Amino acid sequence: MDFNKIVLPSNKKFGISISLIFLIVSIYFTYSSFFFIAIIFFFFSIAFIIFAFFLPSYLYYLNKYWMLFGYYLSLIVNPLVLGFIYFIILTPFALVRRKFTKDELKLKFNKNFSYWEKRNNTSISPKSFFKQF
Repeated sequence: MDFNKIVLPSNKKFGISISLIFLIVSIYFTYSSFFFIAIIFFFFSIAFIIFAFFLPSYLYYLNKYWMLFGYYLSLIVNPLVLGFIYFIILTPFALVRRKFTKDELKLKFNKNFSYWEKRNNTSISPKSFFKQF
């Protein structure tokens, strides 16, 4: 993958988004009675708002590396989440279903001469081919 071709959001939007995240973290630490940490995050929030509106070009490299971090994080997290869904949720469900239900796809081998099924209804009207479902 060519990282020079990554489409980045605008630096202004990036700065506003990061500023809002720092503001939310600041509010959280204010309610958790960690005022010193809350003040630090509040100042970061103000700094990012100032950069976003007045000097958005300074946020370019931070924006680019944040997107690169997100890309690498997706390479790790996506297989973990999909593996969790498959092995923890779908596999036990399939095993229980296979144990307690009949073979709906008829995949089990029989000692029959043929696997063809005999039809009960031998008369098929020609109109049934036009409305199959």
